[in-house]
Amino acid sequence: MRHRIHHRKLNRTSEHRRALLRNMACNMIEHGRITTTLPKAKALQPYFERIVTLAVKVRRFSAQDDRAGALRMRRRLHQMLGDRAIIPADHRDDYAMMSDAHRRKTLRMVSGRRYRTGDPKGRLAFTAESVMHRLIEHIAPRYEDRPGGYTRL
Repeated sequence: MRHRIHHRKLNRTSEHRRALLRNMACNMIEHGRITTTLPKAKALQPYFERIVTLAVKVRRFSAQDDRAGALRMRRRLHQMLGDRAIIPADHRDDYAMMSDAHRRKTLRMVSGRRYRTGDPKGRLAFTAESVMHRLIEHIAPRYEDRPGGYTRL
């Protein structure tokens, strides 16, 4: 009997499992769908549902001008997802031709401003979009009126 067992172990350590779910969720946000094994998909589904629910709450708190609530939800999202950059498909060739130092610099400046000085950035062919930005601005609005059930296997 599996009473009070709330997640699947997937034959991995807890750190490995957490990283696996985080990476699969980021890929789901980036690509819209992923192909994986059925046990991994079943483990990802409640994790991803929680992430989308938090993103919807961020939008709801922002609409009510509750900055503390929105910040709390954003921090929780950052804890669950991290905030890696997404390279748009039409700029992947430009990104592939960059040197490693230029890539790191490009990915570090997600906000559109230079680090520390706040000056607008120049010399970059594109801006990388963050996973959290895409989740909150593009995915969450689709599900604001739905009380759950955002994914299907």
